[in-house]
Amino acid sequence: MILLDTCAVLWLAHEQSKISPDTLSKIESAPAVYISAISGFEIGLKCRAGKLTLPMPPADWIKGVVEHHNLSILDLDLKTCVKATELPPIHRDPL
Repeated sequence: MILLDTCAVLWLAHEQSKISPDTLSKIESAPAVYISAISGFEIGLKCRAGKLTLPMPPADWIKGVVEHHNLSILDLDLKTCVKATELPPIHRDPL
């Protein structure tokens, strides 16, 4: 199983040159590749803030990427969301 972060999803969809050939091969041959539901939130926020431009609304874009690359979406539960707030503040994601 592979779990892609939001940047990896964006690169997979539009800038595969930012993914090493070895990593891309692993993604393509993995029995299951997931994205977190929070990636939809992050992509939507980036679009709304003007930091990301997509050719269609974020929900439609994500649906197309998931279908095209045969990805699965990992849903979030309350426990996971609250636990994520305890991570060290090493960057400003998702903003």
